[in-house]
Amino acid sequence: MTAVVLSLLALQAPIPPARAAFQAATELGRAGRHAEAAAAYETVARDFPDDELADDALAEAAQLHEEKLDDPEGALRLYTLLTERYPHSRLSRRAGNRAAFLRASLAAGPEPLRIYNQVVQGYARRPHAESIARMEDLVRRFPRFPLLGQALFWLGQAYQQERRWDDALRAYSEVQARLPQSEWAARAQKGIGDLWLERGQYARARAAFEALAARGPEWVSAAEAGRAAVRGARWRRDLEWACGAVFALFVLGYGLRARRVRPLTFPLELKYYLPVAAAFVLAAATEHRAILRATSMLAGAGALIVFLVGQGRLRGRTGARALHVIAITAAVAAIFVLAVQSQHLTDMMLETLRAGAER
Repeated sequence: MTAVVLSLLALQAPIPPARAAFQAATELGRAGRHAEAAAAYETVARDFPDDELADDALAEAAQLHEEKLDDPEGALRLYTLLTERYPHSRLSRRAGNRAAFLRASLAAGPEPLRIYNQVVQGYARRPHAESIARMEDLVRRFPRFPLLGQALFWLGQAYQQERRWDDALRAYSEVQARLPQSEWAARAQKGIGDLWLERGQYARARAAFEALAARGPEWVSAAEAGRAAVRGARWRRDLEWACGAVFALFVLGYGLRARRVRPLTFPLELKYYLPVAAAFVLAAATEHRAILRATSMLAGAGALIVFLVGQGRLRGRTGARALHVIAITAAVAAIFVLAVQSQHLTDMMLETLRAGAER
């Protein structure tokens, strides 16, 4: 009973002024009024410097200046103030790291850093071509920008995502030429390996990952992961070629058999199969494009298998009929593997089998 009374009294107790002001600033931020929120947080730190929320208020204001207001200089001022005023705060170390980063990044002035942050943070919201053009302009206009390595590496990644292979290789190579001993040169080396892997140039990809491993022990695990990816990609390529050969042999063999049948018939089984296959394709059209393409491949190849098999009865001894069954099963399995592998659905299929469908 006493605990209940105390809880009710606590609920009725007035909120301390510093906490009320901090909560008001938080609500402004949630409403998207970032400039007002930053100013309100600074007011909390100024008016209540000894309150336990003062250092949090400075950190929140600095983060808003850095991430929402495109004001790296204001963020640097606030991070520095936090470390100087509250050196024992749990936030002091992070604030010091951010201050050091911003101080170094502002060596060429605030404009290139502001542009860089706008491009990186707004990439998902803007047309990709516009963001890439702005970053290209940045590296051209500010060759001494302290974050040049990051900017060039970002360009390489963006080009690669847009499948502009030559531009991506040029950007990665420029990182390595300008900053050969930097972390970003190593990241560019991995990017080159990933690019060749994506293009199916497995020998070049492996060579790139070997060069990455030679950069030092800290890159060995990334290089080994790349080499493993190359081995897996080669295995999948060989499997696809084998399945393609199996299906091609089936079509050739049963196609030659069908030529001897005159006239060609429209099998009864196909009349039942086609509406069902069409229904599956239409259902797949509501899902991911890769699922639609894979389902369309299965439906089309299945129709061809049914048509070829339906050209006359499967005659012969039991052994011959068994061979027919094996051939048909192999063709179906081959086209299934081709459909799944070519659309990169293997991991999705395995996860669905393991965890069940999402809906």
